Amino acid sequence: MTRRTYRKTQITVSLFPFLAVLICMMGALIVLLVLVVQQARVYATVAMDDGPTAEELDQAEELKLARQDHQWRREILDQQRLEMTKKQADHRLELSHLEDHIRRLEEKWKRLQAEAKSLTASAESDVQSRENASEELARLRQAIGQAQQQLDEAKLAAEQHPRSFAIIPYRGPHGTQRRPIFIECTARGIVLQPEGLVITGADLNGPLGPGNPLDAALRATREYLAANGVVGEAGEPYPLLVVRPDGTEAYGAARNAMKTWDDEFGYELIEADVQLEYPAADPVLRELIIRSLADARQRQAILAAAMPSQFGGPGSGRGSGAGGGWGGLVATHRGGFVPTHQAGTRQGGRGGTGGSRAATGQSDGSSADPQQDSATERANDGRTQNQSQHAEQESNPQRRGGQTSPPGKQPGGQGGTNRRGSALGAAMRGPRGANWALPKASRNATGITRPVRVACWPDRLLILPDQGDQRNARTITVDNNLAEQIDEFVSQIWRHTDSWGLALVGGFWKPVVNVEVAPGGEAMFIELERLMEGSGLEVKRKTW
Repeated sequence: MTRRTYRKTQITVSLFPFLAVLICMMGALIVLLVLVVQQARVYATVAMDDGPTAEELDQAEELKLARQDHQWRREILDQQRLEMTKKQADHRLELSHLEDHIRRLEEKWKRLQAEAKSLTASAESDVQSRENASEELARLRQAIGQAQQQLDEAKLAAEQHPRSFAIIPYRGPHGTQRRPIFIECTARGIVLQPEGLVITGADLNGPLGPGNPLDAALRATREYLAANGVVGEAGEPYPLLVVRPDGTEAYGAARNAMKTWDDEFGYELIEADVQLEYPAADPVLRELIIRSLADARQRQAILAAAMPSQFGGPGSGRGSGAGGGWGGLVATHRGGFVPTHQAGTRQGGRGGTGGSRAATGQSDGSSADPQQDSATERANDGRTQNQSQHAEQESNPQRRGGQTSPPGKQPGGQGGTNRRGSALGAAMRGPRGANWALPKASRNATGITRPVRVACWPDRLLILPDQGDQRNARTITVDNNLAEQIDEFVSQIWRHTDSWGLALVGGFWKPVVNVEVAPGGEAMFIELERLMEGSGLEVKRKTW
């Protein structure tokens, strides 16, 4: 067996760990030294930036002043540049004006040169020009003589030829530009112009509803005009009644047949000898109206045959006169005609144009109920008393309103019988006479109604100006008794109507006093209404 050999370990000093540690320590110290130096530099830079020096401050102030000076110089230069630009523009305009003036002077100089040449040339041919001028003068004198002769002949022919007139729109505060549908009311009937188609009283013998011939013709005309673009911004056409002196009955019949038009109509009163020039007739419209009239007449005949008790049967209350009746019109003292069904008759009463027209307007037909006949007679007797007063109102319809007061009532809306008996009204009418407040009224004249606004206060009456009138109101002060001031009131009314100008030919203004009763003025209004009874002035009350 072999024995293991052991060697003895020798103990020696090794320098490697010490040197390694030393080298590491030196490297670490070098790094720390570098970091400390770098940080010291940073601290030194920050310390230098914290506070500028006095020199730096002086330099900064100088720079600031220099910058402000440069800014001021820039503003001055900008202002000078604007001024120079404006001066340059002004000089440019002056130059343009001078150039234009020079051009005009050159043109004038050239024109004067041309005129000078022309004058020189005309001077050379002066003799020939004088001869030509003499011949031209002789020719002109001969032409003047011939024209004067033709003018004299034309004037003579115009004097011998009857004058004709045309109806044109009224250009005023109350005028209209709407196209009129001319309806001429004459003794021979209702004539549709310019077509010349006549509607007689027999055509209106029947119920005057929307299907009557006149209303049907008006509707056909309006629809035709609307379809052809005649209706414009001015509005739809409207019927214009041209009333002749002998056409009052036809006028009343036309008004009864035009009830569906309400107040959309106008009228003109024309003398019998005045010839009117209507527009040219449209043949297509004429044929359309003829067909409409034929259809309406057929309908009227059917309706009249269906109601023989009212339109043709025995005892129906028809007038006994010859000829076509005009729908129950009664004569008045003013020459007008009042529908009999408004004067207290039954609807069956229809007088003929040739028959007698009773002032009471009663029907001569019999009724199946005797009590009804007696009641009608009593009503007619009561209304007859006031018919003469209201016939004038019925014969003077308004242009726009065309509305009249029913017989038996005063214009103010009170019954005629219970006012007429007042002692004060009778005392005022006695010495003055009827229509004493209408100085321009006459038997053959036509009253044209127009409203006058009056404010009634306890101690005064104010006549208010018309709409659009800038004048002040007329004041009538009442102390205790209105009767003492009534003449002044009527005088102020007529001074107010003087501003309306002239009425139509053959007519006069008939004011309608519309009274607005103020609080406490009731007694004053009642006294005014009593004093004006029989004066001819219509008094109506309006709500305050």
